[in-house]
Order: sequence, then C-alpha cells, then structure tokens
Amino acid sequence: KYHTISGLFVRGGEYAGLFGSVKNTATVEDLTIENSFFEGTKYTGAVVGYNEARFLYRCTNKADVRSTASGAYTGGIVGYQAAKNNFADCYNYGDITGTDYTGGIAGAIVPSAALAREFGNFGKVIGTKYAGGIVGLLECNMLGSELNFCYNTGEVYATEYAGGIAGYSDRYFGSSGSSGGGSVMWNVANTILNSYNYGRLSGEHTSGLAGHNGSVGIENCYYLEGTSNDDGYIQSIYDSKAGEWRDIYASLGRSLTAEQFASGEAAYLLNEMESGRYLWLQDIGKDPYPYLRKLNSGLVYYSVLDKKFSNTENPYEYAYKSRGDVNMDENVDITDVIQIMKKAESSDYVMPIEKYLAENDIDIQDPFGDIDGDGSITEADAKMMLDIMVLM
Repeated sequence: KYHTISGLFVRGGEYAGLFGSVKNTATVEDLTIENSFFEGTKYTGAVVGYNEARFLYRCTNKADVRSTASGAYTGGIVGYQAAKNNFADCYNYGDITGTDYTGGIAGAIVPSAALAREFGNFGKVIGTKYAGGIVGLLECNMLGSELNFCYNTGEVYATEYAGGIAGYSDRYFGSSGSSGGGSVMWNVANTILNSYNYGRLSGEHTSGLAGHNGSVGIENCYYLEGTSNDDGYIQSIYDSKAGEWRDIYASLGRSLTAEQFASGEAAYLLNEMESGRYLWLQDIGKDPYPYLRKLNSGLVYYSVLDKKFSNTENPYEYAYKSRGDVNMDENVDITDVIQIMKKAESSDYVMPIEKYLAENDIDIQDPFGDIDGDGSITEADAKMMLDIMVLM
C-alpha cells in the first residue's frame, strides 16, 4: 500500500504508461510516480495509458507526460479512461503536453463512470485542440457524465479550447424507443459539480470550467476572475410538451477574485451543497485557495455577525445553533426565544430541554439557552437570539 515508483523512462508506442493497458478485473491504487518521463503516440498516462480497471484510486503523478501524434489522448494519470468504473482521488503535479485531448488527470473520460470525483491538478497542461486542467475530453451518452469535487491550479494552454476543468465536454443527441407512438428525444449534457479553477488559461476560447462551452451543466462551480473569455452559452433543449427545441442561456459558473479565494469564501461556497460533508479545507491567511482533504488545514466558517470567513466559528453563532433549540422541535426560532424569556423571568420555569435532560439524567456543562456564555439565562440571551435570527 502507498507505493512510490521512481526512475521510469517510457517512450513510443500507442499505449504508454507504467501500465500501457489495464483490463476490467484489475485494481490500481495507492501509487505515486516521480522522477520519471512518459511519451506515447495514442494513449498516454503516467499510471495507465488505456484504462478499464475496476478501480483506479489514490494515485499521484509527479512526472512529465507527453504525446506527439495527432489524435492522441494524454493525461497525468490516465490517457483514456475507457470503462464505466470507479476513478477517483487522483492528483497530478507533472507537466502534461499533448495534441487533440490533453488533461492534467485524464486525456478522456467515458460517460456514466460509476465514480469520477476528487481530482486535483497542479501541473502545466499544453494541448492543441482541447486542453483541460482535469480532462481533455469528457464524453457523453444518454446518461451523461459527471465530474465532482475537482480543482485546477495549473496553467492550461490550447490552440483552440482551454478549460479549467474540461477542454471539451461532449453532448448526446438522439432518439430511442417510443412514447405514446413517438420517439423519445435525448439531448443530454454532462455535469461538473462543486469544482473550481484557479489556473491561468490561454487559447482561442477559454472558460473557467469547460473550454468547449456548449454542452455542460455547471452546479456550484467557481473560477478565478479573468481566466475566462466565454461567460455563458446558448443551450438548446427539447420541450416535450410543445414538441419543439428551444434555446436557453446557460451560465458557466461564477467568477471570484483572488481575494475571495484567499479569504475562504470559495471553500465555504464549495462545501455548502454537501449538507454536512466538508471536503474542502483551507488555512486562511496561508493557503491562497482551498484543497481537498488537506492535512493541517481547517474548515471554513462564515459569521453573519462578523461578516467574514474564518477557521473558527463565531462562539455566539455556535451557541445559537447548538444550544438555541430549547423547545426541542429541531428548529431555532421565535418559539425558542419565548422559552428563554420565560426562563429569564423566572428561574423556576422548566424549559422542555431541561425536562428532557433531567428525565434522562444528562448533565451538561453549558446550559441550553445561554447564548452569550455568561453561565446564566437572561433577557440578554433572548435579545442575542433575536439579533442572530434576523441576520440569518
């Protein structure tokens, strides 16, 4: 487990990498490649050239990877991810140079992968047609492809399309089967979620998330201000009720300044959609942008009272959320304020939470309802509850 391989020099052949090709019964995981060089003509990746492995997990590349032939798929980890299998938690630090489809992690990823997430690229990516910080070509079929929790901080260059996450995101058009005597229309786009680009982009068309910008859905994604010359696109969708195609405007994510990334705002926004799962961590004041599961970095909080992001939650807001539900209805609202006021007016009044704790013989250090932390429940706690409630 956690092997490091060093000193490889691979040149030539359609399938180039530590493994030229891996079949679907295999598992490749916990591997780092460094002080090496890979060059191929068709499918080239430091770990796998052409991958069908059941699992490709936790791999890191620190070597330079290059493809020289036209039509090549070149990636820091894998040249062509050819199977609908699990591909996740991989990182690239090497410089990746290719032709048609070039990505920091993969030259291409097929649609409907069981798991395609948690990728980070820090190396330079140089391609001709389509270059992406994570993937050169994100393919699509009637089910679509999805990339989740990805980030790029490396520079991406392409003659035609450069994207912070994907160079080219394919779209599926077609019809199949029948519905009420007619064909079922398919117009499917891929999706990029909870991801960001911080790297410089250069090309005829550049976009913070997807270089070819007519075929990808963006959800909770961000990019560094000034890295995109395409802000949005017109997307055609099929209106089944009207029986016709219509055009809608689709956004390509939201731009943030370098200051917003450094402040912790990007990390906070990226974590918002995960409902309690916080993968993005950042040491504010030290890290210029968030990382996935970085050691020795903290969770980012936003204080509505202080109007700023920090690695420490405001103690009053923490008390509001953790000790404010005194009537035990799983909400902090005006009914809790009323309970606290009753307790403040008469110390003999028993709030629902106090009754519950007594019946279950539970002793707590910080009493429910004590929002300001002075050890007692007063009108000041009720007022603070109201003030926070208004802001939230």
